[in-house]
Amino acid sequence: MNKFILVIIFLAIMTMSFAQNEDFVNCPYDFQVKPYDVHNSFQSLNSNNIYVAFPYKSYLDSASWWSFKTIQSTFSELENIRKIDHETVNIVLRNCLVDSLLSKWNYNNIDSLELLLIILEKYQNYAETNPVLSDFFYEVADNYGVFVAKNLTELAENNKNLKSTFKFNYVRQHSKCLTYPPNIGLSNLEKVILNISQGNFSYLWGRFWNGTSFIFKSLIALPMLLVLIFFIYGFILIIQKHF
Repeated sequence: MNKFILVIIFLAIMTMSFAQNEDFVNCPYDFQVKPYDVHNSFQSLNSNNIYVAFPYKSYLDSASWWSFKTIQSTFSELENIRKIDHETVNIVLRNCLVDSLLSKWNYNNIDSLELLLIILEKYQNYAETNPVLSDFFYEVADNYGVFVAKNLTELAENNKNLKSTFKFNYVRQHSKCLTYPPNIGLSNLEKVILNISQGNFSYLWGRFWNGTSFIFKSLIALPMLLVLIFFIYGFILIIQKHF
């Protein structure tokens, strides 16, 4: 019975698969570099007060913290001008971009989580091309990935219907491709819907054809054949009446 229901759902949704999907993830964000005076903003900082005096809020609100140039100039100013050791700067910026940022990030919004994945990819690219700061960027990116996967899992647990939406599955797949798969179990019905939303029709057909008995295939084919016969018969009657 379950197989029959799954096949009927597959056939019904397949006919609508090429319709425009208005639930596509929409993640508008301005990545233009914001002017931020690193030199003047960090004038009062030194090795003794940086943990408490670092301008966490203004830095996240005003600086282009997603930009490599901003992070690079921050390290340069604090290490070369303020004479603060690299490890201390690393910890402070990590606290800013992970703890402070994620504590106020909108984790209930799918678009917001997708935006974080986009920034994660930026940081991974920075890490691959800049050996000096690679550990820093990889660590921050890893925290973003874990954050997204955790919150996607919780959103799915709190709202079962969310798992069947295109937008959620788009972000879920994006997170999975970045090696941060959410821990989401799917029922057989949800797996069918997910594969349909992703256009995996050949896979579904293969599962149906190779995983069901001849009798079951006949039970499915018979009503479809009858519908086809009635359709052809009706079409012939229309032609005879009007032509």
